Amino acid sequence: MEKTQEVSVAKGVTGELVCTEAVENVWFSPGRLGRSQSKTPRREEAVVQISASKYSVLSVDDAEECEVLPTTLNGGEEVSIEEEGENGTREEDLLEDEILEQITKENEKVGEQSTPYEKAVFEAVSYLISEDRDDDLALELHTQLLQRFPKDLASLKRAQVLCFYMGQPAPFLSLVQQVLPVNQEESYIHGMLAFPLLELGRMEEAAAASRKGYEINKEDAWAHHFLCHVLQHECKFKEAVEFMEELSESWQSCSSFLYTHNWWHIALCYLEGGSPMRKIEEIYDNHIWKELEKGDTVYLNAIALLLRLDVRDALKGSFEDRLKLLAARLTDQENWYMSWHLDILIVWALAKVGEYSKAHELLEGPKLRLLGEAVYEYAKGNYKQALELLGSDFNAFGYKITGASDEQIDVFNEMWCQLLLKTGQSKTAKEVIRERTKVRDGVPSMWRLLVKYNNAFSGRNSVTTTLFIFVNNLD
Repeated sequence: MEKTQEVSVAKGVTGELVCTEAVENVWFSPGRLGRSQSKTPRREEAVVQISASKYSVLSVDDAEECEVLPTTLNGGEEVSIEEEGENGTREEDLLEDEILEQITKENEKVGEQSTPYEKAVFEAVSYLISEDRDDDLALELHTQLLQRFPKDLASLKRAQVLCFYMGQPAPFLSLVQQVLPVNQEESYIHGMLAFPLLELGRMEEAAAASRKGYEINKEDAWAHHFLCHVLQHECKFKEAVEFMEELSESWQSCSSFLYTHNWWHIALCYLEGGSPMRKIEEIYDNHIWKELEKGDTVYLNAIALLLRLDVRDALKGSFEDRLKLLAARLTDQENWYMSWHLDILIVWALAKVGEYSKAHELLEGPKLRLLGEAVYEYAKGNYKQALELLGSDFNAFGYKITGASDEQIDVFNEMWCQLLLKTGQSKTAKEVIRERTKVRDGVPSMWRLLVKYNNAFSGRNSVTTTLFIFVNNLD
């Protein structure tokens, strides 16, 4: 392998070897150009610098929330577009055309002084952030890059997130398997292997990959995360909670997204397992809301948890107050257009608290599709209109291009089931819910919906209906 020029990173990158400590928070989002939502990350920001070309890619925190921040270098030092300039003033934003002009100028400077590795990375990244953006070509170039430099886990991470936003886990699985043989000792690679396996429904293999990562590094928060995914899918909620809470102290150094996301999973396990709502309140207040006071605020997990409560008819009392406090922050357009998934959640939150004009303003943005309109109507209580938008054969997994995992996007399937019940579509509701129980027969929320269906249409009391369901499965 050719020796490459040293590539500077905040934590641990030499040449094309990217250490796991640096990669853990490296995410590259193919979202809009602009400012990162994470302004002052708790952890050192991972900055991949292609120094010879005087260009760097800054990416932090979560695939769903982060941005691409092109920067120029001055004498080898990174200069972020959010750092103070020569005149001492702080750059709060940089127009997209200015960024592209910068990139074009820097691209012209890439010459003989750049190493083959630097050129390969620069070319692959350029197709993601230029006017001629081509995701398919960018993925192909990342594949070629990793064939030559298989230890470049930062580039592998960019490819992962690109596939995530394309809704295509299969190509990324192939890519991880391609570089796995030379990265077996890295715990992080096994987490990246587990993710596409999860998305493809290959749960046993995903569990094995997650456990391998955990064996290598007991404090690998992504390994914890993926194992929790598997346990949730298997409806082992108590085991998932015990496993995650025992390891939660090791998450203190994680990014805001990963920290709150792991606690979001724990909250879902408590919710699914029928625990008292005070457990959900404790998690929201102590491990999600408190994080919103920090510099690297990520709102996605806070909104996602409250939406899940809403579709379970549990957004009541103190949780309504919490939503109002959260929505007050979401009117700030700085939080908009980070990702489709986050935008849709914000639309729901704003509409739910009566901020219709703001919600509609966001709804008209270029990143929203039909799902956003349906969520808007649902939040307003216009169930018939929401159902008409989603249609009679809706499947939220077709919207994974919004940037959501199976577990995250499935809340919209639950919403659809509720819409069917609320609009009197009893026959369709019964069929849909029964199909869902066949896939995961231990999910209490689906059985509760069946109880709700029978109570509404057969007049049975809850106890009788529950026994009827478990014994006869509505046959």
